Amino acid sequence: MKNILFFSVFPLQYGGGLEKYYIERACELSDAKDVTVSIIQPSSVWMRTFYLFLSILTGEKKTLTLREDFATIKKKLGAVVWKQLPLRGIRKYFLQSDVIYVRNEMIDLLFLKLLKVPESCVVIAGTHTPIYFPETSFFIKMRNFLYRSKWYRFLARRVDIIHVINRDDRLRMERLFPEKKIFLLHNPFDFKAFAQRVANHVGEKPFQKESSFTVAWVGLLKYQKGIPELISIIDRLHVQNPGGYRWIVCGNGELASMIVEAAKKYDNLVFLGQMPNEKIADVLLGCDAFLATSHFETFNYSVLEAQACGLPVVSLDTAAAREMIDPGINGYIAHSLAECAHYLDLLKERKGNPVDVKRYISEKFSYQYLRSRTRILFTVSKNGISLLD
Repeated sequence: MKNILFFSVFPLQYGGGLEKYYIERACELSDAKDVTVSIIQPSSVWMRTFYLFLSILTGEKKTLTLREDFATIKKKLGAVVWKQLPLRGIRKYFLQSDVIYVRNEMIDLLFLKLLKVPESCVVIAGTHTPIYFPETSFFIKMRNFLYRSKWYRFLARRVDIIHVINRDDRLRMERLFPEKKIFLLHNPFDFKAFAQRVANHVGEKPFQKESSFTVAWVGLLKYQKGIPELISIIDRLHVQNPGGYRWIVCGNGELASMIVEAAKKYDNLVFLGQMPNEKIADVLLGCDAFLATSHFETFNYSVLEAQACGLPVVSLDTAAAREMIDPGINGYIAHSLAECAHYLDLLKERKGNPVDVKRYISEKFSYQYLRSRTRILFTVSKNGISLLD
């Protein structure tokens, strides 16, 4: 019996990137014979304390935002064990595990150091957070320095395999850890299941397309997701073409008030707040394009969901965008807010209308191939032939 454990210090939620990955991979792996899968996290008290510490450290209020309740997540997990435990309980699960998957963050790796994972266990660090952030604040500069330091290499010493999900992170990790196995593998996305979800809701469609060109934006409403940039693009296009666009924004977070104020200013901006993940397809089906304004992303599920609904995507330049968008085919990558506005105008006028986006992206991100590669990643054994050679 092989025991696979996913560990994270952050709340489990299906709408989140890393957390969505944990839930979906855990469910897929639990279907295999002779495999038990667990998702283990620190206690809720520890999480609240950790968020308070982050708020003090960064000088910004960090809130523990939950998109789904406990019962909803538990239902999605099915037979997967999910527990929030004190350190002693986490240590017990570590000792019983054959494979442990953690995020590449220092705090997650510190748990591995403190709780002393046995040498027989394969440790996989998933690079779901960039080790380099293209921002200039003091906190970010300090973070970038630490993630290139000997301290980070020390914390990651116990890691056997580094899983990366874009080419940018692969290059950085290869430079930082030339002695370790770097495994590039995109997050699998089940286009068939998503299409079925769309079909199940096709009779409802509360968000019908209108005569004006409708652009969707979906995500957490925080600075990293580019909320000020989103509002600037809306301002710019309103000046150029008043009433020519309709904007649909879904999400919640600390910058929600900025969207609320913008919605008061523009009657063509609809703020839907936090939507259940199952309802996002309804929103996207009523739109003509998708806009992504994040400052950085390792992998952007929202972009895949939009393309699964046939929407071309205009995105600011990020590592994730370069993996998911081939400019002029299934969308555009912009290097400025002016370019974002220009590319949206192109799509609106149908001058740069891409090919069948849904078909193109489903072939580019073959679910069956990525899922089979994921099984290889998680079933590797130190007693086997080799570690992913």
